[in-house]
Amino acid sequence: MADISLTISGSAWLLALGIALAIAASAFVYRRTVPEVSRGWRILLAALRAGVALLILLMLFQPILSVTRSEEEKPVVAVLVDNSASMALSDRKGDRGRELRRILRHDLFRQKHDRFDFAFFPFSNKLGDRLPAAPDSLALNGDGTDLTRALEELKEALGQEYFAAVVLLTDGADNLGENPARYAASYGRPLFPIAIGDPRAQKDALITNYVTNEVAYSGTAIPVDVYIKSSGFGGQRVAVRLSHQGETLDSKMVTLSDNGFEQKVRLHFTPEGEGFQKYELSIPHLNGELTYANNAKPFYVKVLKSKQKILLVAGAPGPDFVFLKRALESDPNLALETWVEKKDGQFYARVNTSAQRVRAFDAYVFLDYPRRSSRRSVLEQLRAALASGKAAMFLPAAQTDIEKLWLWKDFLPFASRPARTGEHVVYIQPLPQGLHHPVMRLAEDDAENQRRWEELPPVFTNLTRVRL
Repeated sequence: MADISLTISGSAWLLALGIALAIAASAFVYRRTVPEVSRGWRILLAALRAGVALLILLMLFQPILSVTRSEEEKPVVAVLVDNSASMALSDRKGDRGRELRRILRHDLFRQKHDRFDFAFFPFSNKLGDRLPAAPDSLALNGDGTDLTRALEELKEALGQEYFAAVVLLTDGADNLGENPARYAASYGRPLFPIAIGDPRAQKDALITNYVTNEVAYSGTAIPVDVYIKSSGFGGQRVAVRLSHQGETLDSKMVTLSDNGFEQKVRLHFTPEGEGFQKYELSIPHLNGELTYANNAKPFYVKVLKSKQKILLVAGAPGPDFVFLKRALESDPNLALETWVEKKDGQFYARVNTSAQRVRAFDAYVFLDYPRRSSRRSVLEQLRAALASGKAAMFLPAAQTDIEKLWLWKDFLPFASRPARTGEHVVYIQPLPQGLHHPVMRLAEDDAENQRRWEELPPVFTNLTRVRL
């Protein structure tokens, strides 16, 4: 439905009076003319004068024509349905999966409502796809429960709708991600939880999560941080085991706590061979546990050959190049080749820049490259290699040509082309969750890892307006 209205900045009576006077004055002025003209010409001239006067009046009174279109949209109430494996368990109050199905069959969720619509979403470690109606059954096999992530992704999923509230069907066993209570307090929409199962703590010991490298090199030891939680087994010692094809690779004893917090255990293993390999983390079955399904957790690691071929391309020789070359050569898992450019665009050493040779490397490091003198043919060969999915690290410096660097925009982490400015200092401050990522681990101890990051020197850059 559209509403049309006309408003002016002054009095409507004054505008009407002005219009009448403008028309009357124009007619009076052209009732006779010298020299005499025909009646048709006098009418035309009077109309033109009146029109100019009317335009002046309209500019003075500033009329505004408003067209308002309104549509009614029913609010959407999201129903988050816990699809994690813990919902398939039975406790003192009975079968949780059966109770969930009974709730979803209630008329409240089955009938159409005049004042709002339901939107059903399953979730476990992330939000699932929107369902057309209340589900009759769910798999109940999700790997963990991350309620905070589900609520975050729900806002994005309903971003274009009148998102009013959330009904939450869960057993409350949140074991992944951030604390949902803190996030829900500032969510901006009411949450109505419907608890399923016995609210009292169940006797259980489980592996909640793990953190390790997704990619490893054959013959190189890598760490695995295992997070375990227990209830009802405080003080009991268990072995946390890491195995591959039935063979134990590492194991550590840990004393279980009853405080509800996760305990971290670090294990190590050295992968052999190449390709995707399956490993398993496990703790023993304890008498009286709610379930044994969460006592083991598999994970996969992509194992690469031990020697990775790295190409280091530098725009000019210098201390940064020497430092980076020594650091890369000190890694026994890397086979390094260096190209150092001269001022004329050639390289100091005689290098093979053919497409076959350029694509033979596994990864590329570009230091202060490309420059203004860099040859476009070499840039195109490197661009073709990057387009094949090879990894690359870009280290721009004072002489880097941003225009030529932007030829590789598809492989740069920039959302738009940065601009050059004077050299300035940038301090690196990892987020709390970043400090736990394997890539950011400078020390095994969390406090020591954070201290080392804080002691690192600043980074110097000459780029500005950087949007990642």
